[in-house]
Amino acid sequence: MINFDIDYKEVLQKYPKSSEKLSSWISDKMGTLAKSLGSEVQVPRLSEEQLAQVILTNPRNLLDFFDDQDIRIGTNWTSTSYKYEYYIDGEYKGDKESRSLSEIEAYKIAFDMLEDNLNE
Repeated sequence: MINFDIDYKEVLQKYPKSSEKLSSWISDKMGTLAKSLGSEVQVPRLSEEQLAQVILTNPRNLLDFFDDQDIRIGTNWTSTSYKYEYYIDGEYKGDKESRSLSEIEAYKIAFDMLEDNLNE
């Protein structure tokens, strides 16, 4: 498993409305998968611990989640600085030494943005 060096449980506690939205999104995806496999299983609400584990299993699912929230995250390797730049909605936000570190920083910004949007 990739060590993304982020405490997702802490992130989920910091952003309660975003956490609820993410939990619903993941439950919907799991329900869709179950139906496509011919099962009518009711997907229960995930605990924070379970939700954090789902994220850690494949953190890049957050890219799809934020896309569905109209928050676009992008990374780009640049040969001039040998770093990965990260963007939110096409706007440059910074750069890091690896793609995963760039994504982590972008996720943090995106969670801030989503929580602000949900609090309006």
